[in-house]
Parts: sequence; C-alpha cells; structure tokens
Amino acid sequence: SPMTSDDVPGLEGTFPSEDEWCGGLIDDTSCTISPYQEPEAKMKVGYIAVFVIVGLVVFGVIALWIHRKMLKRQEKRYKEHFVRGIAKHINVTPTSGQIMSAE
Repeated sequence: SPMTSDDVPGLEGTFPSEDEWCGGLIDDTSCTISPYQEPEAKMKVGYIAVFVIVGLVVFGVIALWIHRKMLKRQEKRYKEHFVRGIAKHINVTPTSGQIMSAE
C-alpha cells in the first residue's frame, strides 16, 4: 500500500523531527533566512518591456528601410542590364531606305 505519512513503517522515531532539525540537534540552514538574499529590482518590469518593444520596433523600421533601399538598387541594376542587353542588338548603321529619304 502507498505511504500516507512521512514515517517509514518499522523505523518510527529514528528520523529527527521538525523541531530537532530546525534549531535542535542539527540546526539546518534551510530553516533560517539566508543572508544572501537577492536585492529588489531597481527597474520595474513595465519599463523593461517598453524598452524591449521600442527597440524591436526601431530595429524593424531600420531593417525595412535597408531592405527597400536594396530593392530599389536592384531594380535600377536590372533596368540598366536590360537596356544594355537591348542596346547590344540594335543596329545603328543606315539602311538604303534611310539614305534615300535623307536626300
């Protein structure tokens, strides 16, 4: 059957009680307040959250601006490449019809 108390059957009274453990025979440190307490936070949680959110928004805006700037440069590069490709295949030598109409 499962144990329903802190006492082990057959070993009752062999383990120290709470009074003996905390200040009696053993004086365990877990029964007292530790001198190494964490100090109270100087900054409130709300301020930290606002700081993080504002930082993320600023980072996002800067990243979006850089992304759009790079897209515009890429678009300009593609247009120039396209125009140069077309210009390579255009023949600018005069044809016989152009010479006759100029006279």
